[in-house]
Amino acid sequence: MTSSPAPPSGSPATRTPSRSSLKRRLRLRTVAFAAVVAAGVALEGAAVVLVGGALPWVLAAPILLAVGATALWRARVARAVRLLAAGPWTSITAATMATEADGCPVSGWAVFPGGLRARFHIEHCPPDVAAELLRRRRLWVAGEPRPGHVAVGLPEGDTFAVAWVAVKDRHARQREHPRS
Repeated sequence: MTSSPAPPSGSPATRTPSRSSLKRRLRLRTVAFAAVVAAGVALEGAAVVLVGGALPWVLAAPILLAVGATALWRARVARAVRLLAAGPWTSITAATMATEADGCPVSGWAVFPGGLRARFHIEHCPPDVAAELLRRRRLWVAGEPRPGHVAVGLPEGDTFAVAWVAVKDRHARQREHPRS
């Protein structure tokens, strides 16, 4: 029995869409979501009017499942668009222990402009972002650097990734969440 080879780096399952195609994808997914909602309402309304009885209640479950699945499908792209629209690109000092720039997960540490230290993790790091980390020890963040999910990439590039940033400064956490 042979095992199937691992998907190549940049395969559709692990690759994030390009920045240039994101808004088009969001529009397409929004139209699809609206179509699923409209079709569900029309189907449910037709079942109530034409058939009645228990059938409308039976149809409600798959209709709600389809609407929920489509909403989640759209939300993935909407989140990326929102993160990329956070503002102009900001360069922060960062380092990683990774030795290759092949799209693998990358973890490291960064220093925000105010001196605040943070850890970051990029699940599917584009090769150009990893190369920038390795060569110049820079991480480009869309908008102001902040804890939580942020979009990272290169200002002149078309690829990006969503990174998780966690603040490592105990004093900053105490200022954000003081004990009562």
